[in-house]
Order: sequence, then C-alpha cells, then structure tokens
Amino acid sequence: MFTGESIAIRILEPNRRTGEVGSKLNTFLAGSAGGLLQCIVLVPSEVIKCEMQTSALKTKTIGGAAPAAAVVSGGAFDQTKQTIKQIYKAEGFKGFYKGLGATAARDIPSIGIYFFIYKNSRDMMGKLEQRAKKQKYDPSYEPSSGATILAGGMAGTLSWGLIYPLDVIKTVTQVSTGPAGPGMKAYKDMHSWEVGLSLYKQYGIRSFYRGLAPTLLRAFPVNASTFYFYEQFKVVLLKFE
Repeated sequence: MFTGESIAIRILEPNRRTGEVGSKLNTFLAGSAGGLLQCIVLVPSEVIKCEMQTSALKTKTIGGAAPAAAVVSGGAFDQTKQTIKQIYKAEGFKGFYKGLGATAARDIPSIGIYFFIYKNSRDMMGKLEQRAKKQKYDPSYEPSSGATILAGGMAGTLSWGLIYPLDVIKTVTQVSTGPAGPGMKAYKDMHSWEVGLSLYKQYGIRSFYRGLAPTLLRAFPVNASTFYFYEQFKVVLLKFE
C-alpha cells in the first residue's frame, strides 16, 4: 500500500519537494494506486484468514449431516498449510481470489480517502503548529508526533466508516459456501453487487453494519500507531539516501 502510494505520487508530481503534500486530487489518486497494488497480496491472505476463522462453524454437523469441510489440526502453521491445500483442491488457484472485485471496490477508494485524510489533516495541523509558534510557513515542516497520531487515527476511522458495507460484502463472498437462499446460487458464485442485493433483500440495511463498532474502536489506535512508526522510520531511512 505504502509502496504503491509513494510510486504513484512521484509519477503524478515529479517536482514535489520532500515534505510537501501533493494536490488534493493527486493525494487521493496516489492512495488509490496503493489500494490497487495492495489487493494483489491482500486477497489471498484474506481468503485464508477468513477460511480459518470460520472453519469451526463449517465443521459442525447440522441434523446429522456430514461436516461442511475437513477438520484442520495442529499448530497455527500446520493449520494454515492445510487450509491452503483445501482451498486449492476445492477451487484451484482462482479460489484464492474470491472476493477480488469487492476487495478492489473497497480498497481502491478507501485507501485513496485514507491517504487524503491523513496527509491533508496532518499538513493542516502542521500549519497550525507553525502559526502557534509564530514561525514563517515552511512546507517541509515536520508536524509533531501528536499531529501524526491524531491524523493517522482519524484517517483509519473515517475511511473504515465510509467503506464498511463493502467489507461486509467482501467477507460474505469469501467465507460463505452455501446457497444465498432457497433455490439461489452460492454467494461465492455471485458478483459483488449480487451479494449486496441478496443481503439487503434478506436482512435489510443493518446487515451491512454488523461489527462496525469494534472495527472503528480498533481502527483509531491501529492506524495512529501505523502512521506514527511509518513517519519515524521514514526519517531514519532518509538519512541513508
């Protein structure tokens, strides 16, 4: 994600000086490029993670029926290997990219928003800090750690809040193996928009916001610390250039 964003902003604004924030449009576009690149690595790992998280439910028998999937056992590494083998055996290589469309629809705009909020809010707080110190505006001014933490937390919380329904659709597509309803095909065989329409018809608008509260509670500290350490490591790495 960070690699894609960094490469894209350099292409979009080759004359941008170190420390300067790009234009609002380019900040969004560069972040979106990072979201697109992230999907290539993220989707297979998400499929494996979601499969392992829901395996306990899938292996329970219902009314004496056979288990829905083979039981995985052993340590975390062994369970991961077994899950990978099961996915490949059942669906081939394409099985690792279930929900790619929904993930891309979620990540491309959300990561664009993510970087847009972070960079512009951090830059704004940097300007306020300079004004408070009665300093002349310097575009290369490095905002305080507090500004970085607050901007990072805001970026994570707001971007997750905006795209959470797409995350629900993505997760349902990746983990649901049964039919969406009587006489209907399985969620995994549907397009993302079909999954969303089916969820809305069966469960209403609330189905798109299940689990939102813990996600937002997690988003602030996780993204605040992510950007804090990102900025700290960036300072160290720039010394070697």
